[in-house]
Amino acid sequence: MWFLEQGGRIAATIIDMGGGMWRVRAPEGNVRTVTIPDGTITPALYVAERVT
Repeated sequence: MWFLEQGGRIAATIIDMGGGMWRVRAPEGNVRTVTIPDGTITPALYVAERVT
């Protein structure tokens, strides 16, 4: 589990669901699913870049 921080506050929680699927939940409850391409070296960074 990773926490995406912006401006000193948690902006999202990033969770590896396995199989290349990651779930992102914002504090207000919004949820997104991101699929990571095979061979991605830093999956958490890949997800953070897609949701910010």
